[in-house]
Amino acid sequence: MFPRFSLWLMCTILCAVSVVAQDATGTISGKVTDGETGDPLVRATVMITVNGKVKGTFADSKGAYALRNVPVGEYDVRFRFLGFQEKLMKRVVVQAGKTVNADVVLKPERKMTADVVVEAKAARETEAAILTQRKNAAQVSDGVSEQEIKRQTDNDAGQVLKRVSGVTLVGDKFVYVRGINERYNNTTLNGASLASTENDKKAFAFDMFPAEFLQNASVVKSFTPDLPGNFAGGLVQLQTVDFPDGYAVRAPQVTTFAART
Repeated sequence: MFPRFSLWLMCTILCAVSVVAQDATGTISGKVTDGETGDPLVRATVMITVNGKVKGTFADSKGAYALRNVPVGEYDVRFRFLGFQEKLMKRVVVQAGKTVNADVVLKPERKMTADVVVEAKAARETEAAILTQRKNAAQVSDGVSEQEIKRQTDNDAGQVLKRVSGVTLVGDKFVYVRGINERYNNTTLNGASLASTENDKKAFAFDMFPAEFLQNASVVKSFTPDLPGNFAGGLVQLQTVDFPDGYAVRAPQVTTFAART
């Protein structure tokens, strides 16, 4: 009889201790939201320190969290989320068997950095670039790209220009645009007007420019305010290739010799 009584007494004591232990804990719950949009911050971190150990949890898809079985006492609750300012909520009191609400709003973190300047150059050597230029141009124009020039066997700018519609090569160096004499045409090189190369007439000899130096060649056949207006046939625009700013430094080659024995 005594062993049974001892076993019953031990079970009663354990149950009482368990009830007391449960009554000595509480819950911290709440919601973590964005201070600008009001949206819930999913997977935000919530942490407290209990007896020197960190106890934490994550916010769910609705931004809600719950720290359960927290011993009775006063705690500082720390909230963290990537890209937002960390927030510390001090002196949150946990009472036995009760749930304390601790909602928090986090503000986005902003850092001042140095200005970043991104520079880019438009590609003008491809056929697609020439087609885009013709599509967006305010005037009637046609042209040849570097990509097409490399596919052909042309030696100079005159032979390149004869592939443009409406252009006729005369004397292997002068061009007629829309059948109009060369004296009524103008030529620019990288945007700068070129003078006549002939002594007795106003004309430009295009055989003096190698085809390898051209990035593209275009012929404008109508007038716009941004172009010289002293041509009747067409304005030939030549663009040269971009030369590198410096030389590439190559690593020295090391040659090894095997000794014969």
